[in-house]
Amino acid sequence: MKKILAIALSLALVLSLVSAMSLASADKGDALGTEITDWRVSVKSEASKFVKQDNGILFQSAEAAGAIAAANLKEAVTLDGFEFTMTPTMWSMGHWIAFTLSNKADYVSGNTDVNAFGCGLMVICQYVATTDYINIIPYSVNENGFAVGNPDIACIGGEFMYPTESVTVRFEADETYGYIIYINDKAMMNDSGANIDMTRLVEDFPDGKAYFGLSMLNNNGVDNDSILIESVKDGGASAPTPSEPAPSEPAPSAPEESKGGCGNKA
Repeated sequence: MKKILAIALSLALVLSLVSAMSLASADKGDALGTEITDWRVSVKSEASKFVKQDNGILFQSAEAAGAIAAANLKEAVTLDGFEFTMTPTMWSMGHWIAFTLSNKADYVSGNTDVNAFGCGLMVICQYVATTDYINIIPYSVNENGFAVGNPDIACIGGEFMYPTESVTVRFEADETYGYIIYINDKAMMNDSGANIDMTRLVEDFPDGKAYFGLSMLNNNGVDNDSILIESVKDGGASAPTPSEPAPSEPAPSAPEESKGGCGNKA
């Protein structure tokens, strides 16, 4: 009887530890930015919008030509496993949206002055009317300025983003390249079809956290662009919780179809 009781107590202790470990990791993959107050919004036109809807947050720019509309999460995100889903609406050449990462808490997404931006990454997604898709180009921002060092290599995103379709962007840590950006589950590559060197981001974000933002620029004064922010999830969403068995083999690399080139330049 004592032996049975001891076993029962041991099982109860193990279950309580597993439960506690699961609760401790419950923040991994949590939804972020679901409330308007989670963001700092920078606009000048009263016609620009940042409003919560049933399907997400609508961010619409009615800014004058050359002016940037920006929205930044107030809290830092865990970059490994961080992902967001958005639907852009873009119709004109000379327009772009950007998603950005910075080591500076109060930066404004879209500003390329390092004193205002900090160090990090700015990925510009520019509408190309001749092909009706969005060209995706990652740029570095650091103490030497905008678009210096790696990554600053153009990557055509015809197979990744279209001007009115939902897109999911995910960041994953990588031992060789620092981080890999996946867009709709396809890894971004440089023009030669190779992985982009983002090891500098490890130095920019030594604790693995970064401040995330979105921005829109209207270069020609026509049309109003918008972003529907459908979801934002903190990093760690794809990592197994302590309550799950650890994989017996290393996780496979990106699917083969993710490793192709970026297409021809427009």
